[in-house]
Amino acid sequence: MSRIVASPLLSVGFVVLAAFSAAAVVGTLWSPPPLTHDEFSYLLAAETFAGGRLANLPHPMGVHFESFHILQQPMYVSKYPPLQGMFMALGLLLGKVSAGVWISFALACGASCWMLRAWVGPVWALVGGLVLALHPQLVSVWGTWLWGGAAAMIGGMLVYGALPRLLARTNALASIMLGLGVSAFVLTRPYEGLAACVPAAALLAHDLFWRGRVLDGVRRLWPAAAVGAMAAAFLALYDYRTTGDPFTLPYTIYSEQYAGVPPLVFLPLAEATGTPNGSAAVSPHAAIREFFAPGGFESRPYYERRTPAGFVRGLGEKLEIFWRFFALVALPLPLLALPFVWRDRQVRFAAVGCTWFALALAVETYEQRHYAAPGVALGLVVWVSCLRAVTRWRPVGRPVGVALFVGVLCVAFVEHGVMARSFLERRARSPLMARPGIVARLEAMGGRHLVVVRYGPRHNVHTEWVNNDADIDAASVIWAREMDAAQNRALVEYFEDRRVWLLTPDDLNAPLRPYPAAAWPDGAVSR
Repeated sequence: MSRIVASPLLSVGFVVLAAFSAAAVVGTLWSPPPLTHDEFSYLLAAETFAGGRLANLPHPMGVHFESFHILQQPMYVSKYPPLQGMFMALGLLLGKVSAGVWISFALACGASCWMLRAWVGPVWALVGGLVLALHPQLVSVWGTWLWGGAAAMIGGMLVYGALPRLLARTNALASIMLGLGVSAFVLTRPYEGLAACVPAAALLAHDLFWRGRVLDGVRRLWPAAAVGAMAAAFLALYDYRTTGDPFTLPYTIYSEQYAGVPPLVFLPLAEATGTPNGSAAVSPHAAIREFFAPGGFESRPYYERRTPAGFVRGLGEKLEIFWRFFALVALPLPLLALPFVWRDRQVRFAAVGCTWFALALAVETYEQRHYAAPGVALGLVVWVSCLRAVTRWRPVGRPVGVALFVGVLCVAFVEHGVMARSFLERRARSPLMARPGIVARLEAMGGRHLVVVRYGPRHNVHTEWVNNDADIDAASVIWAREMDAAQNRALVEYFEDRRVWLLTPDDLNAPLRPYPAAAWPDGAVSR
């Protein structure tokens, strides 16, 4: 073990192997299909990239294929930045889409070990990296879930691993890593990534430029700038292929077409296009209108958190989500040692950076666990520094702190293991778990199939069945929303070589049956 600790390459490799093994075991034993809106969107991106394309042409029947977090116009693409989809595309090329998520998680944990070596030394870098790699909830969510989180975490680890190395001396490798870290932010979560970069940028500007070391700063940072420029050029190309404008993200187009509420609670509501909620009101599908309507799931947090009381309630909800995911009861206990390590300039910097990042999350309209991924690096520095101080505690001349360290980790892993199991069990209860079985049944019949989906009046908008492959026409099974008689007839005529089925997922007695022409009621509008 001493040889692994002493070698940067071996220690990082050891953590990468541990993280990949943990994610692969969990992902193999429990490998659910995509279940959430976001997962289907990322899967579309992965299939697009794996097919050697940046975007898919809009489909003539695209109005039947509308789904959440997916653009049908001007191109058929995911709304999200591309890096998560690129990792998943790598998994598809390797034969299993989730393998790409395992790789991203392993790289993030390996980067955490590299980062920590510059902050707390090699021994505690290995400890911190392994804690991250074996954290049950990180493994079960960011390590296996197609929604991801690890790709953005890579960015934070690289930025804050490069920071102390660049402040110490000219280091081309560290500068390249800084550029890669910033690029990961740009290609995953730009807003949270920008917030995570602010403390690092402020320190670099102060130590390298404010003190008059301008030429030295340029010499240290030009490799990072070159890497960042290449990432910006790729993103401009991606934007151009997906939206027709190198400076307009698919996310922006999607927000204009559907969302209508800004991602930050202090921003004003965009000018409406037809209704107070924006262009989503023109969608012919009731489920989509319901999702985006004022007071609906997508817009309700914005309206609620614009008031002081609602903003405070929102902070409580955010805190609960992040606390239950990262901390629970035992894991934060080492932070009680923070007053004793506060004199350390590096710890103070990381703690202040965490505070700044928390403020950036506080003003977001929504909250999800992976929003915090870019700031994990700073939190890990503070936590490992406190943990190191705890192990040095010898109040009676004995290593009491070491025993506390072992006890805290054991209890914490049990806590988070229970929470991870609960999360996996909740996911397993989704009605969409039946979707792959339906596809398998239809494929076993031979031929090609079109499934027309009709939702009931009490349909749960979070259970969305209409999601399709990147190459819709080539898919063996296509999913489409039922509309009025004329549009349904046009859909069936377009896919005249397919056997047509009616799926009523809210009818448990007869969810799938042949689609009769008599089932085309004039004026019927799908949910």
